[in-house]
Amino acid sequence: MIHAIARYVTLSARLHLKGEAPVIVYSKERTGSVALYNSLVAAGVPAIATHYLDPAKIGAGKLSGSAQWASKHVVQPRRRAKFITLVRNPVDNLLSTFARSEFVDKPRALAMSPNAALDVTADELAARFRRYMDDGELRRELEWFDAEFRVALGIDVFDFPFDATLGYSRISSGPFDALILRTELTDSDKANAVAQFLNLPEFAMAHGPVTVSDAPGVAGEQADYREQYRELKRRVVIPRPHWDAIISSKVARHFITDGELARSREQVEVVNEPATESPASYAT
Repeated sequence: MIHAIARYVTLSARLHLKGEAPVIVYSKERTGSVALYNSLVAAGVPAIATHYLDPAKIGAGKLSGSAQWASKHVVQPRRRAKFITLVRNPVDNLLSTFARSEFVDKPRALAMSPNAALDVTADELAARFRRYMDDGELRRELEWFDAEFRVALGIDVFDFPFDATLGYSRISSGPFDALILRTELTDSDKANAVAQFLNLPEFAMAHGPVTVSDAPGVAGEQADYREQYRELKRRVVIPRPHWDAIISSKVARHFITDGELARSREQVEVVNEPATESPASYAT
């Protein structure tokens, strides 16, 4: 608590007394935003990170202290700020978000032991994932930019060009400057894009955990539930309506190359079965 208060005092002083634009890592969950935030802090940047800035969530008391500070001092008064937002392949992000919910959030809420949560068959896990999509998580995945980013910042990212091959772009709109960055870029490419955006020539991504193959890790691969997560990815089953909603969504069409979508299709089983929720309700 003391550390958080000190950080907000520093941010407020830089903003109000020095006129410095704060750096806000603003992304959907499980996109690698924590790793980027930690790298910025390690580089001495007084950044903050949040998944939500929608003012309605503030009124409902559902936002973190960082989000409340950013909304009150930056977003609502529309003061100059720099936002960095990561975009991850929607299939991978769904799987990672689901695994985190199954093996961390739900067990914690139910006071369940970690070992008990891990005691689940691969078939049951795959079945739970299908229900997870049916229950609306797929819509939240595909609509985050419309339901959250555009509502909070007044920026429709789909009105601005994005080079899906390059993997990042920059948007300037009113007092806000945003860097849109693909999660799948290498740490070196991420660091170069952020370094240019923030004018920090020496910026580098902090060395984080690696997978068993010593490759840079992604969300889920270093967690205690990594074996279950990998098994889930090997058995992904997606009803055809959900798959069609993914590949026709604005997120997929704007940020993902056709080649990447084709590779994602090879890694999942798409079945001709109805989905509980109509894909017509998804952002397309």
